[in-house]
Amino acid sequence: NVIIYNPDYHIVNKTIETLGEKYTVLLLIILLIICNIFSMSLLRLIEWFPLIGDKASFIIDQYNNVYHINDKYPLVLRPFIAFMSMIFMLPVSHLMAWPIYPACFYFLVKIGLKAILDENINLNMTASFFAAITLFLTVPMILPGFSNGKYYVFVIPFILNIGLFYYGKSKVFNFIILSNFIVFLCLIFNFAFNY
Repeated sequence: NVIIYNPDYHIVNKTIETLGEKYTVLLLIILLIICNIFSMSLLRLIEWFPLIGDKASFIIDQYNNVYHINDKYPLVLRPFIAFMSMIFMLPVSHLMAWPIYPACFYFLVKIGLKAILDENINLNMTASFFAAITLFLTVPMILPGFSNGKYYVFVIPFILNIGLFYYGKSKVFNFIILSNFIVFLCLIFNFAFNY
């Protein structure tokens, strides 16, 4: 995924330079719709490339015939699963930190809207934020096996960077500390009432 992020960043950066933030976001929404409609069929386009065609064929075969990944969860939910597992994940599947998900989602939407509407923001910061969000939302739809948050941990600094720009170190630090405290409380309540 890190290899995919670099060209994604440069494409988003050039698109923002050419069209502006609002049209770039519109194009990214169209990209999300295309990825949702065609999903794994987009891998079939890669099969024609000599270096990675065999790997794409292998991935398609594994997803369809061995693991049956498409049958487990709908592809539309894959980015949300990745989002939830990136925020907080334990091996125990029933253990979730539900209060944190809406807060983090609100944080991302608020930062995204500020980045779109603010004319004074650094172009590289905006491009890195939208490239991270685009990668995070599109890859789980095309490659459903990569819907675990551990594959996207490297995008957290790009998201926090724009948060630091708008809110400062102390507010972002307090948000992270409060989130960790809520996770800790969820763990305590879960273990106290389930074990």
